[in-house]
Amino acid sequence: MTPGSPYEWYELGVSLRRKELFGEAVNAFRKAEETASELIGILSSEKCELVSRNDLSPKGQTDGCSGEACQSENAEGFSVEELRTLKNRAVASIELILRIRGFVNKDLMNP
Repeated sequence: MTPGSPYEWYELGVSLRRKELFGEAVNAFRKAEETASELIGILSSEKCELVSRNDLSPKGQTDGCSGEACQSENAEGFSVEELRTLKNRAVASIELILRIRGFVNKDLMNP
């Protein structure tokens, strides 16, 4: 089963990182970042804010946000702020893994 939401991709990345499958974890974190960015763009362009993840009805349907469009594009119920936080975590996780994988022991006393 392939994850769909950015949160599912992020959780997959965390699981793979714990198993020390760093290449696959980086790919999952990148997909989480990508899908979060796409949803942020959709929400920003439609100016939708959702009450909660379980409530699919948009809050404040003014300024060109049609309720049906918001529900279809944002069926998971993510807010822009949640998605930005998740995106930042995914980027930080990628940087951490790349730093770990790029570690080189430069201690000349213990080669």
